[in-house]
Amino acid sequence: MKKMVLAATMLAVATPAAATPLWQGVEAGMSGRDVMKLYPKAKKSKKQIDIKKYEPIAGCKGEVNIMLVKDAVTEVIVTGDDNKCASKLYVALMGKYGNPADASQSGKGGGARGYLDGQVNKGLGNLMDQAIPGGALASNLVDGLGLFGGDSKKEATWFQEGAMLRFALKGGDWSMTYSPMEDLGL
Repeated sequence: MKKMVLAATMLAVATPAAATPLWQGVEAGMSGRDVMKLYPKAKKSKKQIDIKKYEPIAGCKGEVNIMLVKDAVTEVIVTGDDNKCASKLYVALMGKYGNPADASQSGKGGGARGYLDGQVNKGLGNLMDQAIPGGALASNLVDGLGLFGGDSKKEATWFQEGAMLRFALKGGDWSMTYSPMEDLGL
């Protein structure tokens, strides 16, 4: 009986944890070969897989870089350089994931600094929540407040299902980085 309990315990320890989904079917730790099966037109090098001409939302052009270490996915970075798309992406992310867990802004421009610093203006937050389902009003509201204009840097972070999504805007360049969260064992 002791041998059966020991064997069952060893099996439970040896069973790998479920992979963390990062982006569009790509999971943390997935092999480069498996990613290439999902995206056969992508270009693979030793350190990354590149998907050119990706549209995260209609009309917004970007590029995807799936980062590899020892042929295993470590993170996914989606980038673009269209400032108008940055506000649309931010609104789409808020619509999908809710308000960010962490947000900040620095530099010139940006009339809603208090909102982005995490000191949520209840009126703006409620208006954004009502505007997001249609998309256009929220996008115009974000543009009108200057959240994505001027010479500034903006960042926001969401956490979901063991993954972290970091949205960043610097100048006119935007990026979305999907990475697994690490258990610190505390």
